[in-house]
Amino acid sequence: MPTAQAIPDAEASARLHELLTRGDEQRLREFKYRFGQSVVFGMPVVALQLWGAKLGPADSERWVSLLQAILCGWVVYVNLGMLVEGLLHQSTDSSPHESCESDATCHPEVLRGIAETSCVRDPSEHLGMTRHHTRQTHRRLALRRGDSFVALLAVLLYLYSLVSALHGIVTARLWYRPLLFHVCVIVLATWSPIRWGSLARRSRRSASSPAA
Repeated sequence: MPTAQAIPDAEASARLHELLTRGDEQRLREFKYRFGQSVVFGMPVVALQLWGAKLGPADSERWVSLLQAILCGWVVYVNLGMLVEGLLHQSTDSSPHESCESDATCHPEVLRGIAETSCVRDPSEHLGMTRHHTRQTHRRLALRRGDSFVALLAVLLYLYSLVSALHGIVTARLWYRPLLFHVCVIVLATWSPIRWGSLARRSRRSASSPAA
């Protein structure tokens, strides 16, 4: 029976859609958490890069590379959701309207309602509002691509450093230099507050728009 297979597929699609269209408040909390984890676990990575040689003249490369790999690995893991979400959006081929996340003013039904109600007396006003929402959508898509790019860059930096770090853990000598664990955590710790601020501003605009 096709219905037995269709029900789980429909539920999975609904859960995936709910995940990809979750609200700005939840995304804001996620980036706050990522920023906190990136700072707490990333600062020791930067400190080890600057002063790790003082841990010991003989085994410093072994222990510095081990500690940096563990700490930076956690930071990358916490931020990996940005890359996974980008891949999910690519796989589902989200349209611009589906990429509007939770902003109700960007929903097609709302846009049609704006055109039909007497609130918009001038068609040019509706055209201006449509263009505004289109710009907002493209801006959000650009930020989402930025999430994927930053996360992918962090993964590549981590893997590049991990190969040499594993050699250093086993032999007490790095295979090649420099290790870029510190660059990885700095990139992630810098991007999170940028997205945090962007989501906070958008939430304030959404909250003030009904009153306006």
